[in-house]
Amino acid sequence: MRPIDRLISIDAESNGLSGRAFAVALTLTGHSGELDHVVYRCPIGDVTPNPWVAENVLPALADLPDNLANYPEMLAEIGRTISRWGGRDVPLVAHVAWPVEARLLLDVYSGERVWDGPYPLIDVAPVLLAHGHDPTSVDSYNAAHGIPTPEGSPHHPLYDARAAERCLRHLLAA
Repeated sequence: MRPIDRLISIDAESNGLSGRAFAVALTLTGHSGELDHVVYRCPIGDVTPNPWVAENVLPALADLPDNLANYPEMLAEIGRTISRWGGRDVPLVAHVAWPVEARLLLDVYSGERVWDGPYPLIDVAPVLLAHGHDPTSVDSYNAAHGIPTPEGSPHHPLYDARAAERCLRHLLAA
């Protein structure tokens, strides 16, 4: 298999597994490392935060203020970022993409725009499983293989996007 030159990695934090995303990070990487990244956050909305999200995710995002006014604005920025970085010509990667990132991407590329969305969406979880590893944890794989830990902490979308990209690149090189 020919090595993949550039990858876009996405991670989203949502208000529960079926809730709307409110924090999203995307990274663009090449063989030499990270080329660019963005982090977007909008208000959760009028709903009460899911208890698991309040306990595990919101503390990890304490340093990340809202930089967008609302969810539709975040969707537009995500679409523009992916397009600016190469759109469908650059593989898009996520870890355990269902349901959070899949729902988010369906909202970004809604209706007839679904054909403009990433295809295929590469999920790191089945690649981990195919190599005999726990599909639910890129952090375990990265630690076991001496892959440097990204700055930050789990449940911060930038950390998670970087960890997933590093894991996938290592798996594909194996």
